[in-house]
Amino acid sequence: MQMAPGFELLIVFVIPLSVFLLGALWGRRAERLHFEDLTRREKIYADFPIYNWRKVPQDFEVSASTFVSGAVVISEDAGKRLLARFRNVIGGNIKSYETLMDRGRREACLRMLDQAKASGANALINVRYDTADLTTQREKQAAPIGIEVLVFGTAVHLRKVEV
Repeated sequence: MQMAPGFELLIVFVIPLSVFLLGALWGRRAERLHFEDLTRREKIYADFPIYNWRKVPQDFEVSASTFVSGAVVISEDAGKRLLARFRNVIGGNIKSYETLMDRGRREACLRMLDQAKASGANALINVRYDTADLTTQREKQAAPIGIEVLVFGTAVHLRKVEV
């Protein structure tokens, strides 16, 4: 059975291009909405202190502490994947992934802050981040599909003491 030339063109080019464009546009919209949500949620925690202390200074007293963490896995959209592959060929900074990492760090931190607040803490100390890329193996070549961000620290109830 012979296919019409226009139908073959549709199958080979138009449908895949349409799916790619739809995925890129939908991904851009989802990213924009996520950034708006992050900004709104970060305002809630604007006064919640995060200290990079390994030890609490002597002029503070800790009455309670607990381990808290936040994790997120974010995948890239079709547009970012294509731009990253082009950049990978010529080398250099992959700007299309910077927003992916920013969203991941901010979301994981907010999830950790939610846990800290739920535990009754009024501060976080000794906060650390860890990241991993998620890949799929295709023809002995790893293809990135997203990132995982883990943030963890100690939620504490701090009180300043007079020394």
